[in-house]
Amino acid sequence: MEKTSDEWSWDSMMLDDDISVADELKGRGEIGLSKSQNRTDEEIKLYMVDDRFNEIERVIHILKNGQVTQKYGALNSFKKLLNTSQKDSFLDLILPLAMELTNNENNRYLLELGSILTELIPKIPVVRVPRILNQAKVLIQHKNEEIVRIWKDVFVTCINRLPVGDSSINQHVMPIIGENVGLAQPPVQRIWCGRVLGVSANKIDPKMIESVIFPRVIKLCQDTDYEVRKSMCLQLGSIINSLGFLKTKKALFCEYMELIKDEEGVVQQAALASLMDISDSLDSETKQVFLIPLWKKLTSDPTPKLIDSITELFGKFFWAARNELSDTDKSLFLSFYQSRVASENTTHKEYCVFYFPAIVNVLKAKNFEQNNLDKILESFVLEDNPVILESIASSLHEVAILLGKLSFRYLKDALLKLLNNPHESVMLKLFQGLNDTLKSFIMDESIKKSGYLDTLFKCIIEKQKRYESTPNINWRSHLKILRSFSIFPNIFEAELVSEHCVPPLFKILYEPYPTPIKYQVIKILVTYLREINRLDHIETILRHLLDIKEDKSYHHRMLFFDICEQVMLIFSQKFFRSYFLNGYLSLSRDTVVNMRLRYISLLPMVRHTIRNTRDSLLLSRLIDATEPLATRDPESDVLNAMSQFYGRYGLLNSPDCCRNKTKSSNNQDFIGLENTKSQLQKNDSIMSLTDECLIKLNDWEIMDADDIDSQKEERENNQSLFQLGLDWNNKKREAEKKDITKKLPSFATPGKKSTITPIAPSSTARKPTLVEKPATPSSQSNTQKSLPKRDGPSGPLPSLPNNITQAKKTNAEELKALEAEIKKKKMALLNNPRAGASRSAGERKS
Repeated sequence: MEKTSDEWSWDSMMLDDDISVADELKGRGEIGLSKSQNRTDEEIKLYMVDDRFNEIERVIHILKNGQVTQKYGALNSFKKLLNTSQKDSFLDLILPLAMELTNNENNRYLLELGSILTELIPKIPVVRVPRILNQAKVLIQHKNEEIVRIWKDVFVTCINRLPVGDSSINQHVMPIIGENVGLAQPPVQRIWCGRVLGVSANKIDPKMIESVIFPRVIKLCQDTDYEVRKSMCLQLGSIINSLGFLKTKKALFCEYMELIKDEEGVVQQAALASLMDISDSLDSETKQVFLIPLWKKLTSDPTPKLIDSITELFGKFFWAARNELSDTDKSLFLSFYQSRVASENTTHKEYCVFYFPAIVNVLKAKNFEQNNLDKILESFVLEDNPVILESIASSLHEVAILLGKLSFRYLKDALLKLLNNPHESVMLKLFQGLNDTLKSFIMDESIKKSGYLDTLFKCIIEKQKRYESTPNINWRSHLKILRSFSIFPNIFEAELVSEHCVPPLFKILYEPYPTPIKYQVIKILVTYLREINRLDHIETILRHLLDIKEDKSYHHRMLFFDICEQVMLIFSQKFFRSYFLNGYLSLSRDTVVNMRLRYISLLPMVRHTIRNTRDSLLLSRLIDATEPLATRDPESDVLNAMSQFYGRYGLLNSPDCCRNKTKSSNNQDFIGLENTKSQLQKNDSIMSLTDECLIKLNDWEIMDADDIDSQKEERENNQSLFQLGLDWNNKKREAEKKDITKKLPSFATPGKKSTITPIAPSSTARKPTLVEKPATPSSQSNTQKSLPKRDGPSGPLPSLPNNITQAKKTNAEELKALEAEIKKKKMALLNNPRAGASRSAGERKS
């Protein structure tokens, strides 16, 4: 009897058993969320782990009793446990348990464990590897192909980890080699056998190699299945390296020849690629007898199946056989190379431009034009393919280094064309090696007379301006361009660098550019101080660098610390003390906390520049500026940083302070911060410490020894940099005097005389005011005539100016008139008191 529609469970037919129509309307994500929120107490209890367990106990509990998803998380924690202090517990307890559970767990567990073990085996002690190797041998027989593939990788990794002659190789590896070679086995097993042969060849006893390994290698190279032959080609290189050339080169190279002539193209390509992989390690005789004749035959009549591989691997062969090639051989192979460059196949051109520097190196720079390499380079530059243009742009500096003085002659046009290329990637590849290219160009003295440098400089500046307009979009590209600016003083004229490079660089410092850009600009400007030879240009750069510390924005003031750091790395200690130490000390009182923390981070390097005996005054100033940070600073971060500094280096007045370079076994340790990340999270008082407030111990490697510092100081003396400081101080004093006279105009200035203007007759008395009038020779002479001469204790007294005498007379007359007027008013008040009561408010005020 058929069921009616009412009797059918439509929900169960359309959806899963546990999902209703209402749930389906909600959506799968909402269903999962509601389920996780509405779990029963029994389900939640299954996922609970005792809080008293440590990390090792927790992983063991989850592997034994946890849910499936929990076990995957436990497996992912293996990498962390192996790199911690609990490594022994992991190897003794967790790893054997994980291997034991492979017999009962699901496929995903096996896949996760296999992929993790492939990464961990190189770090696991050799004693533990045989256990994994034995389990991997069992899982290779699994029905799931993905599991078999993963655990074959584990098996091969274990073989590579074992030492030569280990007993596990004879126990687990040799049976695979002996059983799976025959044609009765499926091709998959024979391919696997060839792979094991290639991996274990250098792990087996040499006596067993000739009797066991070598016959099986020959047999697999002659297998009827082309996949087996292809797989064997990939293993021949490692087998030859382990067997030795003298015993096996004739037989195995004959096999190479046969495989390169194979009827299947994939076998030919694999054999040729495997031969080229070991070409660098071949002896000279083998190259002359086997390698060069083989390539002569391949290049003279290339087959369609091999032409791509021949073109791709030609550069590797040409470089490997460079010492064995005769002039006739070079001409023959050059003809093949030129034919590939002129072909219409774009892939072949990409291969040719890739190993173009190797061709130039082998054929020598003096024959560059004779071998038509200049025309080949021109054809590369005129290509429209971005891949070819990027390749030649990234290798142009290598060609320039090889050509030396001839580089300007042959590469000048190519450089300008690549710079003006519309593809941005091409231009950026060119800038990566532009410094080496320019260094090679400058070797040719004719470059300074040609006007080429002006054109090149203009082109570079235009590129920089394009990226300067969009600082936050293409700042990485802008950074690559700026890295080439540091060499400009050695290439271009000082006027060009000072007028067109320095102003834009300072503009970048004061505008919102990314921090890497600003840091690179600081390195460039400090390098200009070192390399530019004109003192007026040096003075301009130095003055602007020092002015940064007085900027209103603390972001700009923070850059001054980066400037000090670069100066200490590039210049001598005396140069830093002469120009930058005062500015550094002034920032110790900055109101911003991060500024004071950055001040402390540079304190070890600054203290290193101060000599104990000669610079006692500077040392006392450093102590006076730093001591408040350790005792009276309101911020706990600053106090903590100073206490850590004193704990590591001692007091600043100690002779050994910051003189001994202490190194840590861990390169990630920081100076002034000994807390680990976990301690930082627990200690709230130092949570605001940032990376900018710390310097790594590696920075101490850059600090110079005394002899190197003396050489730097001698060079700076030759450049008159310290004389620049004297001249600059004199100019600064004159400028300060002018500023004072502008700010205080009421004071008398040199060359002017002060006079007191008489008070005009009025009802209100005014104080005398100073008015400056230029002194004239006539007034001085009149004054000297009108006043009598008097002698003082050391000679005649100086005569008073005539205008001051006249001012005194005028004031006396005015006072007498004022007194007479007051007497009259008093008499009037005495005679008529009512008149005084009826005075107006204005009169009472007067």
